[in-house]
Amino acid sequence: MQQPRCHLSRRAKRGGAEDVISKFNSYLNFKYTSMPVIIRILIFFAICYFFYKMITWLPQALSSTIACPKCDGKGHWYGMRHREECKVCQGSGRLPK
Repeated sequence: MQQPRCHLSRRAKRGGAEDVISKFNSYLNFKYTSMPVIIRILIFFAICYFFYKMITWLPQALSSTIACPKCDGKGHWYGMRHREECKVCQGSGRLPK
């Protein structure tokens, strides 16, 4: 009994399917391996740094208050003998913008 033939089996006999797949794979590999590894690492760290800056900057930009400059946002500081409450922010550590 004769098995049905598909177009892939005919190309495989001539080496066409393997050629197409190898050309496609070589195109993909060329696109990603043509860039040196150091440049890829630098791009990765640049993207990570950008996201880090966005994560730290965005809450500050959207907040309606800022940290008190006198007590560094703690609401108190340690004096000679005990904890002193900040008079500027009344102990909250935050001031309106």
